[in-house]
Amino acid sequence: MNIVERVKNILVTPKTEWDVIAAEATPPKQLIISYVLPLAAIAAIAGFISYSLIGMSMFGVTVRTPIVWGIVMIVYQIVMAVVSIFILGFIIDALAPSFGGQKSMDQAVKVAAYSYTPVTLPNVASVPSVVPTRSPGAIDDAKARASAAQPSSCGPGMSG
Repeated sequence: MNIVERVKNILVTPKTEWDVIAAEATPPKQLIISYVLPLAAIAAIAGFISYSLIGMSMFGVTVRTPIVWGIVMIVYQIVMAVVSIFILGFIIDALAPSFGGQKSMDQAVKVAAYSYTPVTLPNVASVPSVVPTRSPGAIDDAKARASAAQPSSCGPGMSG
């Protein structure tokens, strides 16, 4: 299945998609390579754009993470995404009998990997929210300040 379709189905029709996922025999290696890594990479690159290229502005000062640290964070986030899927998979597998389920590491990794989907998307969607913007009122205020700061073309004591 296409990754975009899978993400859409998990978010829009989760009940039917989880039934489809349960019936699939996807090995963990293929799941990590074809699903987890692309989503983790997209989220990590979105974070890089947000913090290293755009930066965070507060009180008129923009702070950016240095590019090298941004790249290090991309690698770290991708690696930790994969590690966390396996750790969560081990926990799900260990707890499955407590909830009436069967122990199956493959199924546990699938649950962990596909459950990661809704957590990833806000990271990607947050990029536009950090782009510096101005409200229409702020633009009008800036124009008013700029026109007030310009010297008058009329002589002293004359209004133009």
